[in-house]
Amino acid sequence: MNKFAFAVLMTASAIAATPAAAQQVTGTVNVTGTVAGRCSVIESGLEKTSFSGTIDLGRLDAADGTLRSELTSATSANPADAKKVTARVVCTSSNPTIGVSATKLAIAGAADAGTGYANSIDYVAALRVKTASATNPLAEVKFDTQNNSAAVTAQLGSRIAGGTADNVEVNVSNLRTAAGSVLNQGTYNSVISLSITPTL
Repeated sequence: MNKFAFAVLMTASAIAATPAAAQQVTGTVNVTGTVAGRCSVIESGLEKTSFSGTIDLGRLDAADGTLRSELTSATSANPADAKKVTARVVCTSSNPTIGVSATKLAIAGAADAGTGYANSIDYVAALRVKTASATNPLAEVKFDTQNNSAAVTAQLGSRIAGGTADNVEVNVSNLRTAAGSVLNQGTYNSVISLSITPTL
């Protein structure tokens, strides 16, 4: 066999022994998701749509039968008997709307109180919400049972404060009757209604 034929034979053998280049597959995968605008109460790690509580002021009358003065002088920053209801609320919306309304603190179904007496008490209900804003860390709306008829609402102006601590507070202050009125005997009840609504 001549050298040329041998060289061709060796080259052909080498080509046959070299494996073919591996064939590659490529692809793309898109990952998507959504977060709906919502506000939720978080209790014990669970998501709820409402919360409740009780502000029990105990004895309402002073020794002379009129409303206790510490209830009258209370403010939303220093509420009646330092009592409040708190909750942790999570809002995905950047600027939720908060609202509050309330009924008078009164004896249900009572007849006319009589001259110099009272069987209902006006007060201010406050919804106070901590925000994520460094300049305005607290937003507040107040409903006065004597002066307001429709719910009082306002946009928070920021995101609600994050974290795991309670960021919503409800309290009462500025309780009052006609000057010098003696409170009638009975059980006084009231309901405060609240809303925290995502801005869509």
